[in-house]
Amino acid sequence: MSDSHVLGHQPGHSPQLVGTAETDAASNPSIFRLAASDVNFVVGTVLILVFVVFAIFAPLLAPYDPLEVNAIAALQSPSAAHWLGTDEYGRDLLSRVIWGSRASLAVAIGAAVLSALVGVPLGLAAGYFGGGLDVVIMRVLDAVLAFPLLLLAIMIMASLGTSTLTLMCTIGFLYVPYFGRLVRGSVLGVKNEVFVQASIASGTPTRRLLSHVFLPNVAAPILVQLTLAMGISLLIEAGLSYLGLGLQPPTPAWGSMLRASQGYLYVAPWYVLAPGACIFLAVLGFNLLSDGLRDVLDPHMRQ
Repeated sequence: MSDSHVLGHQPGHSPQLVGTAETDAASNPSIFRLAASDVNFVVGTVLILVFVVFAIFAPLLAPYDPLEVNAIAALQSPSAAHWLGTDEYGRDLLSRVIWGSRASLAVAIGAAVLSALVGVPLGLAAGYFGGGLDVVIMRVLDAVLAFPLLLLAIMIMASLGTSTLTLMCTIGFLYVPYFGRLVRGSVLGVKNEVFVQASIASGTPTRRLLSHVFLPNVAAPILVQLTLAMGISLLIEAGLSYLGLGLQPPTPAWGSMLRASQGYLYVAPWYVLAPGACIFLAVLGFNLLSDGLRDVLDPHMRQ
């Protein structure tokens, strides 16, 4: 398969018949075979699906109320009654990590999607129009990148408060430059392709040109970056919650549970293992899924 076919251009066809990434994937079963045989893709998908199931069906899967206090059962070790043990208030850790997946994944996925919704249009505009608009957009994005992510997140959260929406918007804002720069570079890479120049010469409106020609041909790197952003967003959320600037107790969240467990590290080591393992496995799942998508969507890998 040639690179021009992957980009949607087929010799002898009019530029209006540019294929999208979705139709190309649907018509090429080798992509699905490659995905099924890619270890990173399969393992990452399984890990993320497990946590998604936890988040969706938390009321059915959690054996106890995550907020139910039982002082008599405080800091119990794992047993048949409490598979992962209990915390300092006697709350069941398994129930809390299951419910915590709902809060942590909601913030991570929401922040990544929000950053893509802002960064992708900025990258498309900068790459396509160029000139002064490109300079202004890229310098603003560079200014955001000049600050360390976690430090800037701490400053914003300390100023605006610790609500879930604020946390999601803060993390989403921090990751906008990565999408903007990625999409701009991808647009510049396909801007001089024959099928793009033919679409421009045929008088295709700018809005349709961006949405039906450029966007489908830069969708693969966007999808890879999106899954990677989810893992990084989850890490930032956990870090902010650990510092007391994220989701606040008694709301179950992996980062805040990790913070609470530090005082009982030697007395109840299982307490720190439960949320720590969830953060590790979820971030690992997103990273493996991102690597798997890169391998599956890369035309050279498909060859």
